[in-house]
Amino acid sequence: MSDVDYLNRALFEKVQPFQLVWNSAGEVVFLSDALAEIWEIENAADTEVMIQRPFRAAMKPEFLSELTDVLVELYLKGKDDRVFKGQIVDGKNGHSVFLGSPLVVKHFELTDFGLTLSDLPLHDRLGDLIIANEANTLALARASESEKQLHENNTLLRETNKVFRRFVPSEFIRALGLQEITDVELGKHVRAELCVLFADLRNFSTLSESLDPAGVLALVNRFLSFVTPGIQEEGGHVVQYQGDGILAVFPDGTAAALRGATAMQNALRQCSRTYYPDAPDTLRMGVGLHLGQVEMGIIGNADRWESTVISDAVNTAARIEALTKVLGAEILVSEASLGSTEVLPHFETRRLGSFAVKGKVEKIGLREVLSSLPAEDRALKLQTREVFEAGVDALMDAKVPEAVLAFDEVIRANPRDLAAQALQRLNLQGALSA
Repeated sequence: MSDVDYLNRALFEKVQPFQLVWNSAGEVVFLSDALAEIWEIENAADTEVMIQRPFRAAMKPEFLSELTDVLVELYLKGKDDRVFKGQIVDGKNGHSVFLGSPLVVKHFELTDFGLTLSDLPLHDRLGDLIIANEANTLALARASESEKQLHENNTLLRETNKVFRRFVPSEFIRALGLQEITDVELGKHVRAELCVLFADLRNFSTLSESLDPAGVLALVNRFLSFVTPGIQEEGGHVVQYQGDGILAVFPDGTAAALRGATAMQNALRQCSRTYYPDAPDTLRMGVGLHLGQVEMGIIGNADRWESTVISDAVNTAARIEALTKVLGAEILVSEASLGSTEVLPHFETRRLGSFAVKGKVEKIGLREVLSSLPAEDRALKLQTREVFEAGVDALMDAKVPEAVLAFDEVIRANPRDLAAQALQRLNLQGALSA
């Protein structure tokens, strides 16, 4: 004990159980009982100390002065799983003393040293430090997990909003004076003057007879996927898909609706050529347009909401579309919707006269839009337009012979002109009057 007689061993080991002493020659002259037991050493002189940090090497006498007051990590050669971390300090008579603790992060790692948390020195300081470190590690792990969960939730929310916007378009929300879909509430509505478009796929029942339910659904989705972009590209938005029908509105007025309807017809022809190459005229569609005041809003009950537009203009657009079948037209627009002189000159149309439609007291003046027709049909209808409209004027004035001659001339030039044939029949039947 002469080399360490300056220490009160019992007291010192109670305060710091893990200690190592070198003499001035760099020889290990003392190990605390706890350290000797962990490193399994019976004789201090047999101790071959290794340095793990701040560099990796076998401890040499000349290192002691360099490592004084430096945080070091030491282990016994052959026992690199039992590392102690601490400081080397100057003692009396040239001795150097290492005071340390087991290098662990979590308290259960102490079992590798044959220790428990209560075996650590100054438990309130070092033990609580380990516990605090574990708590911080756990908190960081939980924070990381929370961040991951938040990211996943945000991703899900964004995807959910995308889905919601497919049911209630952003344009519709903004038209109601709202910013987000979360602002939507039952009964919210706004009145506006819009051009209403109603479109319907012709002969849908016939087309679907040979298909199973999945095939019918595929047909409808194929049709809608081709024609809907024409609406959106002109600033319109779909309010409802009604089976094989489409109800859409155009806030920018009739000109935008006419361009959208033309684009729809061109897209449908492309769709028909793609999926029915042997019968490219298989898919056909009628489009009716009418400008008027509408109420846009949210209807339903507490459990089920739906965006819609409600007005006489919507019903009128649907009735006009129904006349496309009778008149063999692709697009019909009410003359009232073309009141602005800036609209008509930009589109090729022909006047069809006035027609009674269900639910309306007054007849509605209609024009057939020719811009979307195939080149040959369009050319023939433009070529006979003057004679055709003269026949319409004669019909409206009840001049039956003049109307007969005019429509006969049109039919001879274009036997496929269903409107001329229909008006000729109405003329002869006396069913249409001024």
